[in-house]
Amino acid sequence: GPFYAGRPTPGLVDYALFPWAHRLPVFEHYRGASFAIPSNTPGLVAYHRWLAAMTQRPAVAKTLPPWDDYLAHIGRYADGSARSKVANAVRDGRDAHQYDDVKDDTSH
Repeated sequence: GPFYAGRPTPGLVDYALFPWAHRLPVFEHYRGASFAIPSNTPGLVAYHRWLAAMTQRPAVAKTLPPWDDYLAHIGRYADGSARSKVANAVRDGRDAHQYDDVKDDTSH
């Protein structure tokens, strides 16, 4: 099968890696073609087959937001306009746990 270790059904590894793999095209969208995951590379055939198989599973598909909605949401982080504790900390070059809501201005 297309899943980890050739299994016919997905397991823990597949479910753990899928959210990250599914979102990788965000980089291509916001940063350009040099961030694209090649689809014509023999070494990535199994990856693309796995990604398609995961996406087609009903239990997985129903958890995925519409792609355009997701891009619009994540775009605020790509262009620096997101307003959250994490976004503010990233703009300041700090980890989110270093950000103090009381001491630091979280309104920007």
